[in-house]
Amino acid sequence: LDKLNNNMQDVQTTLTNTALSTQEDQKRVSALEGLVGRFRFNGDVRVRGEGFYQDTPGFFDRNRARVRVRFGIDGKLNDDFVAGLSIATGTLGDPTSTNSTLTNFFDKHTIGLDRGYITYNPLAHKWLSLTGGKFAYTWQRTSVTFDPDLNPEGFSEKLSWDLKSPVVKNFTVVPVQLVYNEASKGTDSWAFGGQVSSKLAFGRWTATPSFTLLK
Repeated sequence: LDKLNNNMQDVQTTLTNTALSTQEDQKRVSALEGLVGRFRFNGDVRVRGEGFYQDTPGFFDRNRARVRVRFGIDGKLNDDFVAGLSIATGTLGDPTSTNSTLTNFFDKHTIGLDRGYITYNPLAHKWLSLTGGKFAYTWQRTSVTFDPDLNPEGFSEKLSWDLKSPVVKNFTVVPVQLVYNEASKGTDSWAFGGQVSSKLAFGRWTATPSFTLLK
């Protein structure tokens, strides 16, 4: 009986230690899940062929293969700050394309920083959003005004208010200061301006007129 009691105490001690260890492991896994869950990953790979044919003297038929690889991550640093970065293939001197042509005897291809930004959006003031770095457009645009594949660089402040008016649903102001060309031995070039926009509702129809001024 004494030996059996000792064995049972050993089993209880082992089970208790195992339960405590399992709880600690669960806490670590939960903490890791909470950390990873604050970030979002995205990316894609695309391969395509392009042909150029023209019946013109001096013009040669052209065939090329192109690849595009993109990978990004963004997430909440805390309740007030959001940050993100992404890398992509492409020519470093071409800001509007992330395609890379397969050529030059199987050379390696360039990967560059496509986005890198941080945004301050305080929880206490949801109408305010301050962004700096190389980021996606924070204002409305069309292909007439800005290239859809371009990621501007500089700073942007967004002030947006949701309204309870039956027609005017939102009013937004977005000042921007874009770094166009920093010169070490000359005058720097900037693009200053901003946009004013408003979301309007007319029954089932909505419209968002905007006015943009950029110098």
